[in-house]
Amino acid sequence: MQAKSVDYELHLTTNRLNNEQLPDFEKLCHKLGGKAVLIELPIGVHTQQLMLTLTLKSESWQYVREFMAQLASQCREHGFPIVRQKAEIPASEAATFQAAYPHEKQGYFEWHGKV
Repeated sequence: MQAKSVDYELHLTTNRLNNEQLPDFEKLCHKLGGKAVLIELPIGVHTQQLMLTLTLKSESWQYVREFMAQLASQCREHGFPIVRQKAEIPASEAATFQAAYPHEKQGYFEWHGKV
C-alpha cells in the first residue's frame, strides 16, 4: 500500500461515436462523476479519442484499478464499450508509487501543450 493518498487522473476511452451519441455519453460521464473529453487529431489511425475523465484520490492502487473496472462496466452497460483504460499520477508521486508497487511496470511521462 502507498504511504499516502495520490491523485489519480483516470481516462477511459470509448469507441468512435457519431454526433447523435455524444450528448448521451456526456450525460453518463457527469452521472459517473467525471466529464467527457474529446481529442480530435488531424491525422492518424485514431483521429477521434472520446473518453470519460475523472480524478480520484486514493491510498490504494488496487482500489483505483477496481474503480476503473466498475466505471468501464457501467459505460458498457450504457452502450459505450471501453477500449482503453489509463491512470495517470503527478510526476512528483512517481517514486512513491514505484516504491509501493515495485512489480508494476514503470510508466512514462507526458506533457500536453499547445504550440
